[in-house]
Amino acid sequence: MGDNRNMTTNKRVLVIDDDRAITEFLSVVLGTYGFEVLTTNRSEEALQFIAEKALDIVTLDLVMPDIDGWEMCKRIRALSTIPILVISAIDDPVTIASTLDSGADDYIVKPLTNEILIAHLNTLLRRSTRMGTCPQLAKAKWLPGTAPLPS
Repeated sequence: MGDNRNMTTNKRVLVIDDDRAITEFLSVVLGTYGFEVLTTNRSEEALQFIAEKALDIVTLDLVMPDIDGWEMCKRIRALSTIPILVISAIDDPVTIASTLDSGADDYIVKPLTNEILIAHLNTLLRRSTRMGTCPQLAKAKWLPGTAPLPS
């Protein structure tokens, strides 16, 4: 297997977690893999970043003190189609399903390896890039309430 470290992605990721140690750790890890990283420990600040900054992907912890991850997914979806990767210690099928139903694009359980994290981020980035350039998407007929948000 190849080593993806030091591969320049030029992708900007927002890391949202209430634990400063986690945001600092993920900032270092993702920076090693070529990501430009913004971090926040507050949900309201995260929503402001998403509304104002050019971001490519978001990582989100479910357990936040101000706005929980499920509500954050809904609020992010109201602002953007940005890919959301939930990283949580909660390993429960019902929780995972409800998180995905709330608007998350993927869910991984802590603890995880750097390689797994990067693989999930790269997968979501590939999918979002393809959807953004898919000619069939522009011609799609959406059911009421299901159309993607404009970029």
